[in-house]
Amino acid sequence: YQLAFELLKDENYETARVSFIKFIRLHQDSDFIDDAKYWLGETYYAQRLFAQALIEFEGVLTEFPNSGKIPEALLKKGFCYFELGRVEKSKQLLKSVVSQYPDSSVSRLAVQKLEMIDSVTK
Repeated sequence: YQLAFELLKDENYETARVSFIKFIRLHQDSDFIDDAKYWLGETYYAQRLFAQALIEFEGVLTEFPNSGKIPEALLKKGFCYFELGRVEKSKQLLKSVVSQYPDSSVSRLAVQKLEMIDSVTK
């Protein structure tokens, strides 16, 4: 997991992706499995592979409903919807992030994205 995360930080997205996939496959009982799934989504997102990223972020939400990565997965899911042209779905999800996680960094990022969406869709 740590190796994959370091590769991600070094922007070596494809190798990080392979490492996260391998980690997920080999360490199903790990406490880091939800984090690995989330960061796998980030490798896709960083390379603008938004449909694949969306699948991974959704996987975090459905497979790990008690994960500490839920707020970030919801946020990034909203970002993916915007990038895929599903603006209303994006706005709906980002607004729910703001209401569910007020006074958090994900809420602030959601507000910033909503403001950006409003400025480009007027």
